[in-house]
Amino acid sequence: SDQECLVGSGADTRIVDGRGRSIMHSAAIADMDALEREILNVGSFVVRGAPPEVAREIDHAGIIADLLEAEVAFHQAKWAVLESLLEAHELVTDTAARRDIAQRVVDVMAERPRF
Repeated sequence: SDQECLVGSGADTRIVDGRGRSIMHSAAIADMDALEREILNVGSFVVRGAPPEVAREIDHAGIIADLLEAEVAFHQAKWAVLESLLEAHELVTDTAARRDIAQRVVDVMAERPRF
């Protein structure tokens, strides 16, 4: 079967294909968990910072949706930068320049918003 499924629990959770081969490493799942916590923390900060008369009217789910949309937009922007860098990496023949571009690719991939 080509079905994908979750195996394990907690930090040992992984996604496997129908043959039992890992598709997603547990580190990627841990990164996703950390991202979810970060988004919830930012959303909670926004709610806690609102005056009491406004706090009653806040759409909590809307805040989380907005934060998730911003996260997607951030990654789309990163992808646009990465596409250009990868194209430059393919075209450059100088070893030092290729190494510099490769490092920049890694740096862009690691970028996160600062709150």
